[in-house]
Amino acid sequence: MKIISLKKPLQIGLCNKAPDYYQQFYKMISLTIKIKTVHADLAGKPAGTYIVFVTVVKKDPKSNWLVTELGSGG
Repeated sequence: MKIISLKKPLQIGLCNKAPDYYQQFYKMISLTIKIKTVHADLAGKPAGTYIVFVTVVKKDPKSNWLVTELGSGG
């Protein structure tokens, strides 16, 4: 497996137009990762390009990052 591209993170937790829910976090980053596979995997998924969406948050400057959303697309 090889990561083809990693898009620039969006910091939406600090945006003025973000929903109120996001304001409880110190920092929020959304990532889109594009993965290109060259062989079918063990589950039988064919080779191709897959996209994974990950959102991580930090409650305060000293806390660890927490994954709050994880999704994929084909």
